[in-house]
Amino acid sequence: MKNMKLYNFDLVLLLTDSHIREWSMWLGRQFNEKEIPFFYVRTKIDKTTSEDQAKFPRTYCEDRLVSRVRQRCKDSINTGKVKNTKAYVVSARNKDKWDFRALVQALGDELPKNKRRSLNICLPALTPHIIHEKQKAHAARIWMVAAISVASGVMDIPGFALSADVELLRRECHNYKHSFGITDAIMHKLCVDESNPALEAAWDLIFYDSGIHSILRQASIEIDPTDLLKFEKKVPLLGGGISFPATCSTLRFILQELAAMALRYVSQDLDECDSLDDEDTLSDISDMSDR
Repeated sequence: MKNMKLYNFDLVLLLTDSHIREWSMWLGRQFNEKEIPFFYVRTKIDKTTSEDQAKFPRTYCEDRLVSRVRQRCKDSINTGKVKNTKAYVVSARNKDKWDFRALVQALGDELPKNKRRSLNICLPALTPHIIHEKQKAHAARIWMVAAISVASGVMDIPGFALSADVELLRRECHNYKHSFGITDAIMHKLCVDESNPALEAAWDLIFYDSGIHSILRQASIEIDPTDLLKFEKKVPLLGGGISFPATCSTLRFILQELAAMALRYVSQDLDECDSLDDEDTLSDISDMSDR
């Protein structure tokens, strides 16, 4: 254990393609003593189900077989006196079936809070919970990206007292898109399903043309003067202009829309998805700068 430096890990996955054997139980007890979180992962369940179906075509039942495998894993954990762990039944070839989504979500939940945010950003957006965690992680850095953009003063927005590094903002939006697993093909499919070709055209403008300029202009128009005064007190270095709050509002709006799109793609029943607050208020964004 010391030579492998297993005690240095924040989280450990113990994989098996058959049973949880005695050596795995022993490892589990060692992790219990060191209070290192870990999971058992029963892999290749697709192979197990295929073989069982071939052997017993008349009596085969996938749900019954998978339940039996799960129960065997639980029995092994109890027999080995292993505590504070779970077993997940997965297949790398079928990420939408069995326990794969639950495992991915559990990975983020078990890590220390200071490392959870980084992992959630990297995890695939397979569940509404992960999408929400990604949204919160990206939202927490909006004020920093906006500050860098405004401080650079690279580009003035014609007709408005605004300055922003539009390329930086566009890269950040692409970062949101990639993090949520939204490709151009997925975006096209969702717009077709909703019979909304104008929406797809609007996203093309944001990612590949001048759409961000338009959103910045609109955000500057909709700024509440009361919120603006509160913001100036919290971020005095940026002065009394509206570039910073408008940029924050723009990024927050795009982030929320992409998160909602990811939820629509992942979830078949939107009523089961608990969305974050939809209001794009500067007071919400300014709260992030206190963290």
